[in-house]
Amino acid sequence: MKHLFTYLLFLCMPILVTAQILNPVHWTGEQVGDSVRLTAVMDEGWHMTLLAIGDEPVEQDYEGIYTIMLSEPLPVRFVACNDVNCLSPEVWQYVPASVVTTNSTSTASTDKSLWLIFLLGILGGFMAIFTPCVWPIIPMTVSFFLKKGGGVRDAVLYGLSIIIIYVGLGLLITVLFGASALNAISTNAIVNLFFFAMLVVFSLSFFGLFEITLPASWSTALDSKARSTGGFLSILLMAFTLVIVSFSCTGPIIGTLLVEAAGRSLLAPAIGMLGFALALALPFSFFALFPGWMQRMPKSGDWMQSFKVTLAYL
Repeated sequence: MKHLFTYLLFLCMPILVTAQILNPVHWTGEQVGDSVRLTAVMDEGWHMTLLAIGDEPVEQDYEGIYTIMLSEPLPVRFVACNDVNCLSPEVWQYVPASVVTTNSTSTASTDKSLWLIFLLGILGGFMAIFTPCVWPIIPMTVSFFLKKGGGVRDAVLYGLSIIIIYVGLGLLITVLFGASALNAISTNAIVNLFFFAMLVVFSLSFFGLFEITLPASWSTALDSKARSTGGFLSILLMAFTLVIVSFSCTGPIIGTLLVEAAGRSLLAPAIGMLGFALALALPFSFFALFPGWMQRMPKSGDWMQSFKVTLAYL
């Protein structure tokens, strides 16, 4: 119910925000005679564990304000933790007049992680296309736009609306849970056990034991509203209708993607949803541009159910 409530909030209140990487450690440094004095001030609720000074390991935990005297400007490796989780290890080095990070490995790892989430999102979106909840909707939706008179323009806007909705979902997840909660996912046993159980539920749903659906009244109300309004708003409401109607197939894929994304980076949920939405919106816009190619689409059939069961095993 918690996740369904999250989706409900998202459907009612898509918002755009900018997110920043969590940084609870604030360093200053100065030259004192022949030595270097590094001072680290922690945000409230955080403490630091020094891993090493130069090549020498450090086992003692430090708390509060940390002052380190060095005979030369060595790199200082450390980990920042709170009562819930620890961040990735970082390396800092003092140079005259400033303190600069040399944590290139961590930055590169973060960038690589975001690209991986984006690619996983694209893969998830393409898989969702071939499910029984999405594939049959493509020709019906494109034909509706072509008959309505908006044609290619409306269908392309429909694809953009899908992207806006799912990226908004990723941003909303970040806002609701915050940086600390997302970072805690990779280290908290209870959270990971909860996600394990959730993934099992998703797989059982794909096996056909039950369906995870949103109330049909939502899609009916949105569809009625979309038909009674005009312009981009009506197209956006139709995209919301797609999200609700296809939820039984896309929900488990989105949930799995968000579980994978949440423990990697603060921006990862939004990046993952961007990849998912791009892949999901592609056929709607593509067939709107080339409507004659819809005749070459494989007909709906048992193969979609077999594909869904394959996803359940994955």
